[in-house]
Amino acid sequence: MKMNSLRKFFTFKIKDASELLFVTVWVFVVCSIFGYVFEVTVSYLTIGYSEGHQGILYLPMTPIYGLGFLLMLVLLDRIKDYKPFTQYLFCSFTGGFFEAVCGLVQIYFYHSRSWNYSNLPLNIFGLTTIPYAFIWGLLGFSFIKVWPFLRRHLMKLKNDKTMVFTKVVLVFLLGDAILSTAICIRASERANGIDAHHIVDQWMDQVFDDELIHDQWPGMKFK
Repeated sequence: MKMNSLRKFFTFKIKDASELLFVTVWVFVVCSIFGYVFEVTVSYLTIGYSEGHQGILYLPMTPIYGLGFLLMLVLLDRIKDYKPFTQYLFCSFTGGFFEAVCGLVQIYFYHSRSWNYSNLPLNIFGLTTIPYAFIWGLLGFSFIKVWPFLRRHLMKLKNDKTMVFTKVVLVFLLGDAILSTAICIRASERANGIDAHHIVDQWMDQVFDDELIHDQWPGMKFK
């Protein structure tokens, strides 16, 4: 995709490819960490303990928030002329729909699920709930309102050194995401009685066994 097309797609005043990379990586990182802290805090306030909110193996991050807030940025200019309440409703629908899609992807491609809201009122196939969609709306609406301020300060940090660091962080994130996905797929295979096919499967069975999976993602259920 050419840079002009990317500008039209992302619509939040991206000037060049390096700025696109810088913004994408750090919005994802900061918002994923925020999501982790937010979920841990809510858990402590509501049930008195917290577990299983870390979405990837080695970092305290909940990636669905990072991806969700990036999606809000993609939509930013498209809804900026709407009335505030309409913007809020748009963010609510987008966030709830995105959460449901992520749940479906995990179910049908990875044969597991990390959340199930079937026991909550106003749930949608257990994948999200209307109240949670409204929370997404509040978070998304707040984020796009403070984004101009955040962007100005974020761009002050962009230079040659921080760009190198950004690329290192991106490589680590991709490696962590790929490894986390692979061991979850293998855990699902074990849960369904599928033997190791090759040496990599055997290695994952030894290093990332079911006990580690349960400790890392206690809420994950396998089909």
